[in-house]
Amino acid sequence: MSSTKSTAAPGADDPSDTEPDKAVDERTAFVLRICSSSQFRRAPKLRDFLTYVVEQTVQNQGDALNEQQIARAVFARGADYSPSEDNVVRAHARQLRVKLSEYSSTSGKDEPLILEIPKGSYLPVFSARPVTPADAAAEAPTRWRAWLSPRILKWTALGVLLASIGISVLLGLQNQGLRRQVAASLASAGGPLPAPLAWVLEPDLSVSLVVADSGYGLMQDLAGRPASLEEYLDPDFWQVTRPSPLASTKDDRMMHRIRSRELTSYADVLLAARILRLTGQRGKVAIRFARDIHPRDLDSGNYIFLGSSYANPWVSLYDKRRNFRIQLDAASRQSVSNKTPRPGERSSYYMFGEDGVPGATYGIVAFCPSDGVTGNVLLIEGTNMEGTEAAGSMILDPKSAHDILSQAGIPEGGRNHPFFEILIETKVLAGEPSQTRVIAWRK
Repeated sequence: MSSTKSTAAPGADDPSDTEPDKAVDERTAFVLRICSSSQFRRAPKLRDFLTYVVEQTVQNQGDALNEQQIARAVFARGADYSPSEDNVVRAHARQLRVKLSEYSSTSGKDEPLILEIPKGSYLPVFSARPVTPADAAAEAPTRWRAWLSPRILKWTALGVLLASIGISVLLGLQNQGLRRQVAASLASAGGPLPAPLAWVLEPDLSVSLVVADSGYGLMQDLAGRPASLEEYLDPDFWQVTRPSPLASTKDDRMMHRIRSRELTSYADVLLAARILRLTGQRGKVAIRFARDIHPRDLDSGNYIFLGSSYANPWVSLYDKRRNFRIQLDAASRQSVSNKTPRPGERSSYYMFGEDGVPGATYGIVAFCPSDGVTGNVLLIEGTNMEGTEAAGSMILDPKSAHDILSQAGIPEGGRNHPFFEILIETKVLAGEPSQTRVIAWRK
């Protein structure tokens, strides 16, 4: 999000020039904190909506904000957009108002500002948070401090210091005891790692956690067609691909940004952080970007790939053996192809809606054991971000992973780990996966 700043002449020191900039910076920082909060972290469209209307307001263009303008800028609607036929702006505006109110009363309760978008308008309104009586009392000076002598203050401070030291020592001893208990329980139980994750944490092999290359997906969107792993590895792919034979200068700038930046999805970041927390010191897990992998790298070590082949093309190397595969149809919708449907199963599972939009989405977890040449591979992918996140959350939770493997009849012990793949369906509500369930599996 950009902000407009005036440039003062050298040596100028006029407070009137700096105060508006300071206010803009404060509002910009405030909105960035809102967008990184738990209320907006998994709602990309609401974040786009919010940052767009705020940016227009900060740039003094808010008077021109209307439903058609927001539909085109945020939701990629065409010039023929009709609010009477498509209520996407109004629906997201309602969600946005609810999220802002929720943020103000929870995560942002200590913020000095309040941000609202009044009903009947799309203009954001910033206001100072009212000072409550409790806050005023906390800020008011206390009269008894006036007659306290320096000597009394010195002995009081010394007493507080000694008490703090005593409490710290006591808590330290208690924490040491708790740490010993936890370490002992983990040693006796073998640790809480779920089976598929434990299978790639072999002590004599490195583990590479490969996050998706979202830029690769964007390049395919601009080109209007899917690309292969061979094209992904070809340097020319990043130089000559164009969305149309008549690529504009704007297209060139956009593609340059995509080529030069390492972009990945928020779901991949969440899952990578969770895997690192789970593994701790038990395995050396290195996070790597899909574009930095080379074919020879796969000759050794174990791998965890996050994201579908549309954004992580290395996943396509393991398609031959798999029954469930995420593919792109003619309308550029990602779906799950079921190669050999069993009774009660569909041949294709289509997701509904975009990232952050309510509907059903799908995820796949697949484990490909070592073939004697390369190591073990764990795949976690989805038809969109929520699908990937839901699949990862289920298989990375020890109890959930145990229940899933038991349901599919997959043994967790032993050294010869079996091949398996699991298809997961989840419902997306307010940009977050919910009501997740296993609908099919193969082994």
